[in-house]
Amino acid sequence: MSGRIRIAAWSENVAQLTQERKFRGSAPGRLRFAPDLEPAFAEDHFVRSLAFIRFAIILAIALYAAFGVLDLFIVPDVAGSIWIVRYAIVCPVALAVLGFTFTHRFKLIAQPILSGLAALCGLGIVAMVAIANPSASALYYAGLLVIPWAYSVLRLRFVYATAAAATILVGYEVVAIWVKHTPPDILVNNNFFFLSSVIVGVAAGYTIERGMRAEFLQRRLIDRERHRSDTLLQNILPQAIIDRLKARGEGGTGRRLAEALDEVTVLFADAVGFTVQAGKTPADDLVAALDGLFSRFDALADRYGLEKIKTIGDAYMAVAGAPEPHPDHAEAAADMALAIIEELEDARWPSGDPILWRVGIASGPVVAGVIGQRKFAYDLWGDTVNLASRLQSHGQPGRILVSESAVAHLEARYEFGPRLVVELKGNGPTQARFLLSRERLESRSIPRSTA
Repeated sequence: MSGRIRIAAWSENVAQLTQERKFRGSAPGRLRFAPDLEPAFAEDHFVRSLAFIRFAIILAIALYAAFGVLDLFIVPDVAGSIWIVRYAIVCPVALAVLGFTFTHRFKLIAQPILSGLAALCGLGIVAMVAIANPSASALYYAGLLVIPWAYSVLRLRFVYATAAAATILVGYEVVAIWVKHTPPDILVNNNFFFLSSVIVGVAAGYTIERGMRAEFLQRRLIDRERHRSDTLLQNILPQAIIDRLKARGEGGTGRRLAEALDEVTVLFADAVGFTVQAGKTPADDLVAALDGLFSRFDALADRYGLEKIKTIGDAYMAVAGAPEPHPDHAEAAADMALAIIEELEDARWPSGDPILWRVGIASGPVVAGVIGQRKFAYDLWGDTVNLASRLQSHGQPGRILVSESAVAHLEARYEFGPRLVVELKGNGPTQARFLLSRERLESRSIPRSTA
């Protein structure tokens, strides 16, 4: 393994450890992640809770308004005063908050606003208790519903729900002790139920948020692993093929993905004298040299829009026009071939010897597809592939041998040598030409030598 590969592997391991520490979050029992992860959870919590929040507010408005009918039977003497609390204060504020949930600013202060609404709903009932006569116990019991509503239905975060519950509880104590002068036995009884409601709400709120945080971490881990697998898959298959395989879904497992392509251009490049160099070069140095060379080839393929198919020993195979059509496939392959000759001029073997390349190019139809069950590979087959490979093997060091089918696409813009007849195994006498350069626009009218 080369030093560059070792460094990349070490960096990936460090990154994974860092992510794991983030995902572990805070100390057990504490509803808090690391500072760089907590905002992501807050965003996720908001998005997943928004529908519940709106439903909870609508439910609160409906119940608050509906219970106003009972006031006529429970506290008829002060029903009008209580209605002021219900219909002039709590319900309008709740409607305003509901409308605010449809604005983009709501997300920034959602939890404080909802905590304030929950506290207002509870304190509204406390105010009704203060206005009503001592026998209106139904109002008091209605207040017990607000706390579990805030913890569970409203999807308040645990801290904000607890702040609202504490505010309601303190408000009730003030009214019960200093305003209503509630007898001790009744006060103890009421506080027992009130605190029981708070305890149930705390347990529910804590459990819900803890579960949401655990689910958030699990989805983050799954997304990270999916990203890693997608990245690995992109190093094996073209993105277009990956997208097609995903589109098939799980039901497509085992089915072949194959297609006939009418017009592509295949490029083969091979290093001259590799066998001799392999015999006198240490394995690590040889692999490092090939890794560096093929990395430069990959960059050229990306630049000119070719798809790398595979490496075969010291040979590099790429295609233009597959798996996605390319209107100028022959030009793209010719430009990459010229770049190989020009830009890798400085390449040297570990021994110091220069690296010369033979390049073969052919255009025509191919069959393309994905093969394999455990180790997938996207490959090409057909006479066009064989022709490009044999032109490369019969070419000359530092030169590009091109089939007549590719020349037909290129001769208007590129300069070629004279027509040759090459004896190719399996093809017999085959016409081909050496690609010399890409002509400049201003020099097209100047006659060129074919020598």
